[in-house]
Amino acid sequence: MHYEGKPTNENIAASKKDPSKYSDSMAPSPWYSFNIASIGIDAFVVYMTNKFKKIIPYDFYKMAVPLSGLIYDFNFPAGMAKIQLFDENDNLTKEFNLSFELLAFGISGHRMYGGGHHILPTEDNVCITRKVNLLELLYYNPKFIDGSFKDTKISNLNSANKVKIFYDKPILIQTDGEPNLLCKEHFPLIIEKTAPYIRIIESDSLSYDRGSVISK
Repeated sequence: MHYEGKPTNENIAASKKDPSKYSDSMAPSPWYSFNIASIGIDAFVVYMTNKFKKIIPYDFYKMAVPLSGLIYDFNFPAGMAKIQLFDENDNLTKEFNLSFELLAFGISGHRMYGGGHHILPTEDNVCITRKVNLLELLYYNPKFIDGSFKDTKISNLNSANKVKIFYDKPILIQTDGEPNLLCKEHFPLIIEKTAPYIRIIESDSLSYDRGSVISK
């Protein structure tokens, strides 16, 4: 995940958001993920979980999703985004113009979070969820746990080698549980697959590919 913009300290200050509040590392891009990278409310849940698990000895993730839904819009009001999907030959395959709640990008389909949420329950590796209200969020949240949201109209599941996002508001991103804050001058943001970097173990009995595999 990396950005093409050239934000200055003045740009970041003008966003009225403190990057150090949301990230411990504040490392510049590129950021790497071996499972899932995402942008939107999902990254806010990561921030809330990381914040409270330091002081509350409990599996806070189960509480973080509905609590984040209550306050996310106040912290990060949604805006319109242009989202472009590209294939392995860098050809534009789809384009969306919408107000979105989250975008999740996996190295492959059939991916879930550590909390057991099936965010990518099919062969597709990109999930785009439109803006939802609080009641919809509470209603659909269980469907994101078992993956049954794939049969609803709130999300689009697609396959892509690269995603390019144009946006003009502050928003959070996360890579495998590490959040970072972006202001509008960071965009466009690019999330893309790389060549394999990490050796993994894969079961030969799986009927689907678990991602970029160096060896089994």
